[in-house]
Amino acid sequence: MEMITGWKGLQYWNTIFPWMASDFTFIGTLFIFIPIAYFYAISWKEIILYRNPVSILFFTVLTLGLLFVPMNNQLLHGINNFIMTIITIFFWIKYHTKYNIVSTI
Repeated sequence: MEMITGWKGLQYWNTIFPWMASDFTFIGTLFIFIPIAYFYAISWKEIILYRNPVSILFFTVLTLGLLFVPMNNQLLHGINNFIMTIITIFFWIKYHTKYNIVSTI
């Protein structure tokens, strides 16, 4: 892998699961993803029912996070990605119900 891609497989985590398992155990890692799946479902429901723009942003961030799971957690690497992810999460928590208006279109 290192010869082909340059990613040092013996130096860096290749996925997020061993990284989280070292902090929460392998079983604990599964429980970490339960609230993520719950918020993913809520945001998807709000997109479908209300065309909620805040939930569209949050759903997009969660989708990127889930796509990056096999490639390590890129949403929390680097200070700019970390801050933007945290701001998006807090913005969604505070304002997502405000935009749940039934569309007449």
